[in-house]
Amino acid sequence: MSTNRYKLKKLDLGSVALYSFVMFFIISLLFMLPFSLFFMAMGNFFSNTMPENIPFNPFSLFSGIFLIFMPLLYAIFGTIINTVIALLYNLLSTRLGGIRFSVEKIAELETVKKPEEIVKTIET
Repeated sequence: MSTNRYKLKKLDLGSVALYSFVMFFIISLLFMLPFSLFFMAMGNFFSNTMPENIPFNPFSLFSGIFLIFMPLLYAIFGTIINTVIALLYNLLSTRLGGIRFSVEKIAELETVKKPEEIVKTIET
């Protein structure tokens, strides 16, 4: 097995931002969905005990905020932080040389045969 050494010199900020946003949004949806369901259940549980002068149920309001705005805010701020970290890495890698890593080749890829070669092997 052969081992090749590489150096990560620069990160593309656009791809870091895109993947960060998508990943943070998906992860935050997975975590915020149970919280919003909990607040909805609490709103239904305490709806009979709310004073008459409150025009809305605060638990229902919080569940809507958690489900809609929190994943979006989490994704936006997480993307900003990851993009700033990638920018700092790009600035520091010019002076420090980047992160070095090794890759080990575990198998050879087979070449795809042309259709003419396949026909020749079938005919013989």
